[in-house]
Amino acid sequence: MQIIRLKVRQTMRNQKRNNLFSAIFLLILILVGCAQNTPDAVFNRGLRAWEAGDFIGASLYFDKFIHDFPDDERCLQAYDRLAQCYVNMKEFGSALVVFQDVKKHTDNPMIALNCDFRIGEMYAQEGNMIQAVSQFESIGNATDNPRIRAGVASWLAKIYAQQTQAASAIAQYQTMYDIADKQIDDPTESFSLKQVALTGEANIHLASQEFENARDAYLHMLDMVNNATGIVGLEQDKQDAVINWAHTWALAGDYISSATIYDQLHGNPNIMDAVKPWLVVWKIQSLRRLFIEDDDDEFTPEEIHALVHENSRLITDFPKSEQAINARVEIAQLIKDTTPEESEKHLQEAVQLYQKFIDEPLSPRRPMFAYLQIAEAYVRLDQLEKAKQTLQKLQQAFSNDPDAMQRSAYLLSLIRQKEMEKLKQQEQAAAESTPAPSAENQ
Repeated sequence: MQIIRLKVRQTMRNQKRNNLFSAIFLLILILVGCAQNTPDAVFNRGLRAWEAGDFIGASLYFDKFIHDFPDDERCLQAYDRLAQCYVNMKEFGSALVVFQDVKKHTDNPMIALNCDFRIGEMYAQEGNMIQAVSQFESIGNATDNPRIRAGVASWLAKIYAQQTQAASAIAQYQTMYDIADKQIDDPTESFSLKQVALTGEANIHLASQEFENARDAYLHMLDMVNNATGIVGLEQDKQDAVINWAHTWALAGDYISSATIYDQLHGNPNIMDAVKPWLVVWKIQSLRRLFIEDDDDEFTPEEIHALVHENSRLITDFPKSEQAINARVEIAQLIKDTTPEESEKHLQEAVQLYQKFIDEPLSPRRPMFAYLQIAEAYVRLDQLEKAKQTLQKLQQAFSNDPDAMQRSAYLLSLIRQKEMEKLKQQEQAAAESTPAPSAENQ
């Protein structure tokens, strides 16, 4: 009996101790849970989810933060992040509700104005163009501020362009240009808005295949840049206007004119030295399209001579440019059937120059592109085994780079396709060369 009593007492003491441990553990959980629901904890969880690209999780945390801590000074930031989460998930209706809610509860006129613009944007993203136009028109009608009205005109132009209402879109861009030209005193701001308006107008003309009107817009832009006063650093803008003007001939399919104009631009004072190799490349592209347009079959000897000449210009005039390396591969492909030894020489020169980017990289990812360029060169010259060996080196050097692995896999699929085509050609040639059985053998 004494032994039984001792065991019962021991069991009761153990149960009390276990109950105490359970109570302490439960209290710790409660305290931890309370600590994790502080404003800082919830907001920071939302930020971490946002940075990780988990927009569903981030939206839940920011929504909880707004609901649980409406007086926190970061609430506006949480609203903004929440709306952007919905935009990233393409839930534009939910983002619209967030912006409407912010506008309803804010006393700040700038925040309310920003919400108005974002509401119009969300209508447009949803495809509700009628409501979007109404929203932006109401913003413009409610103010005399030229900057706001210019922003409204820009959005209306985009919406009309999406609806292929070219005339209405161009009218809005012209309104935007006039506002910037006559009502905004700051020269830099005025110039920037006018540039956006002219670029938008040119793009609409190009989409409508009104190439002459697009050229006029680019020439207008060049005049505006040349006449700009009090603004520095417009060299790039001048060059862009000239190049975009030149591109309109190629876009129109007038490859003779585009090839001629690219040649003439070498002497244009607005063209920087770094772009001049590209003028030759664009001329070559125009010539290739012209030759293909004239004859759907292979290039004639005269056409090959012209293309080799232009690529040789790149090597001679711009020897240190990457375009000159690519030109060697181009020449090798053009002459591989007529002068195979010279073709191989150009190919090996290109491979050696690409190899320098691997041995002496200018950036961490430059070797990856060099491997791809070497492999592509071998593919173009039908040296498929060497191409596969190069891609194996790429995969070994960049095994942890998803982009490199994806690019190499794509090239390998092209190589397999070429191998299958060659095999079919060989089988077809063998079948055609096999003599038909004689009547006696039959």
